[in-house]
Amino acid sequence: MRKLFVIASAIVVFLGVGRTASAIEPRISEQALDAKVVVLPALKSNLDNAKINLYLANPLWSTWNLGHGGNWTAQFDTLTNHPRRVYGGAISWTKNPNQLEQTARSFIDNNQWVLGVANSRLTYVPMASTAVKSGRVMYAAFDYKINNVPVEAARLVFAVNNGNMIYWHSANIADVPTITTPALSASTALNAALTHAGVLQSQTNIVKQPTLKLLPRNGLLGALLKYQLAYEVIFRLDGGRSTWVAHVD
Repeated sequence: MRKLFVIASAIVVFLGVGRTASAIEPRISEQALDAKVVVLPALKSNLDNAKINLYLANPLWSTWNLGHGGNWTAQFDTLTNHPRRVYGGAISWTKNPNQLEQTARSFIDNNQWVLGVANSRLTYVPMASTAVKSGRVMYAAFDYKINNVPVEAARLVFAVNNGNMIYWHSANIADVPTITTPALSASTALNAALTHAGVLQSQTNIVKQPTLKLLPRNGLLGALLKYQLAYEVIFRLDGGRSTWVAHVD
């Protein structure tokens, strides 16, 4: 479980694993930061059986299912208004890992309405698209971006067994109005994070400079999820072993 501490102005800092106490001058310790840790609110699912049954009874889904063997089952996600997991059937794809991305993107182009996402918002992840079980099973993984801003924990994954696509999983991918232009600069975000953490930049090792990220959040009850734009800053205290991640909106 990730942890965070709220410091002010919607700035949050997460605590990584492997913490050891280490004081620096002035005496700022990891224990002092640890004292501010709170649990990051988890994205809550919204189970709505009426919406799920309505989707499965939709002629568009029924037609797609029948057109691809008729054995598919969809686990509808009310937070994204699209299936989160689709499984049970098999569609001929490829046994060649070098053709996996191209095959997946062709499938996405031809099935945008059921997937709920276009290729223009997906970035292929070669490290996650690996073969297992002596090469019989491969995974084609894509990260989701909006206006080139990555969405945290948003990924589309296809599983291919012996050349057949046997399921896909889609997490936190929604087509909702989203702000992707920040109200402050990256340098301001860095200064704000370190100031509220109570450390000087000279007392830290900046592991990752501020970069924009969209954080999935629950909206109103029963509504689609929403995305919160924030800068992400990753740093360590000099002499410390913990990795701290600050989100500044």
